[in-house]
Amino acid sequence: LDRERGNQWDPESCLDVLYDVGQGLDEAAAEGLLPYELGLGSIFVDPRFGVLIGDLGTAREAFGSPPFEDGGDTYVPPEVLRGEGAGERSGVYVCGALLHELLAGCPPRPGLLTQLRPDLSDTIDVVMARALARDSLERYASVTELCQSARRALLEAPAIPPLEPTVSAPTAPAGSTSGFRFDEVDDDEIVFAPVAFA
Repeated sequence: LDRERGNQWDPESCLDVLYDVGQGLDEAAAEGLLPYELGLGSIFVDPRFGVLIGDLGTAREAFGSPPFEDGGDTYVPPEVLRGEGAGERSGVYVCGALLHELLAGCPPRPGLLTQLRPDLSDTIDVVMARALARDSLERYASVTELCQSARRALLEAPAIPPLEPTVSAPTAPAGSTSGFRFDEVDDDEIVFAPVAFA
């Protein structure tokens, strides 16, 4: 996949890629290959064979050079950056980062995904926070679980429209020397009391 900044994929296409990458990571894990890193450049979409994964950073880990770094063209789980090596939930992190980039058009960054994609339900923010947790034990137990939660958030949860004010506080007419101040709140009513401006 090519990295095109700002290119935001539709949710269904993102999920298709996520499921295929997740299946590939599960198969690699069954062979004892855990993801030390993953980037868009390591993912290939072939019309005959579907989504293929080219590199998980295992060679770099084996030879120890160059060192893993954050903020490059690949997604590196925090535990790898800490020198702890990849674990069973490292695949959840790299898949979460991949999903974020496909949806938002950029790698994960501080802030909520829905700030970049307000058309999505805010449920996806909860999914992203768990998938990208710094502590691997706080992540989903598997890539499959992440995929299921992402599908529910993207395709089943309704998008939350922005709130619009339905009640506005009274204002003073133009040129008036009087206005209103908030006076008290009863159980069912807000009371505004008139006040004169000095």
